[in-house]
Amino acid sequence: MKNKIICSTLLALTITACSSTTKSVVDLSHIGETEVLQEHGDNDLKDALPYEADGNLVTATSMISIPGENRLESGIKMAQMQAKSTLAHTIESSLNSFSQYSAETSSADSVQMRELIGDTAKVVANEFKLGKVYYEKQKIISDSGIPVTKWKIWAQVYTDEANYKKLVMDAIRKRQGRGQFTAEFAKVVDKNFSQMVEGEDAEKEPTRKAASTEESSKDEE
Repeated sequence: MKNKIICSTLLALTITACSSTTKSVVDLSHIGETEVLQEHGDNDLKDALPYEADGNLVTATSMISIPGENRLESGIKMAQMQAKSTLAHTIESSLNSFSQYSAETSSADSVQMRELIGDTAKVVANEFKLGKVYYEKQKIISDSGIPVTKWKIWAQVYTDEANYKKLVMDAIRKRQGRGQFTAEFAKVVDKNFSQMVEGEDAEKEPTRKAASTEESSKDEE
C-alpha cells in the first residue's frame, strides 16, 4: 500500500512538472506583430516630414509612443510639445548659420549668442497653431511573446509662410531694440528668409554683400 502511495505521488509530480514545462514554452513566431485596435484622425500625418514648407503652410510634425494604459489626452499634448521642439531646433539651426555672416560672431560671446538664438527660436515655435492629430491604439506582441497595448500619436503645428516671417522678424527686432541683436543680423535674415523657410542652413554667404553694393551705388548717386 505504501509503495502504491509513493508511486502515485511520483506520477503526480511528473505530470505537474511536464505541465509546467509545457506552459513555459512561448510561441515566438508572432513577435512584433501589430494590430490596430482603435484609430482617429487623418492618417496622412504618418507620412509627414518633421518639417515641411509647401509654398503656403509651414508645418512641423512629431510622433510619440506611450503605454496603452496612459491617458490619451496627455499623450497628445506631449506630441504637440515635441512638434514645437522639433520646429524650434530647425529655426535655431537656420539662425545660427545666418549669424555667421553678420557682426554677431564678433560682437558677442558665441555661447551667449547661441543661447539667445535658441530662446528666440522657442518663442517663434510657441506661436505656431496646433493642427491635425492622428492616433492609433495598437496591440503589439512583445519580445517575450506577451501582447501589450500602446498609443501611437502624431501631432502637427502650423502657420502660413507670411506669418512665419512676421513671427521671426518681430522676435529679432524686439531683441535688436534691447541691443541683443545687430541691425545687420536682422537684414541678413530678412533678405534670405526664403532659405530659412525651406528649413536650410546657410550653405554660402547670404546676400549681405549684394545689399552693401546696392547701398554704395545709392550713395554715389
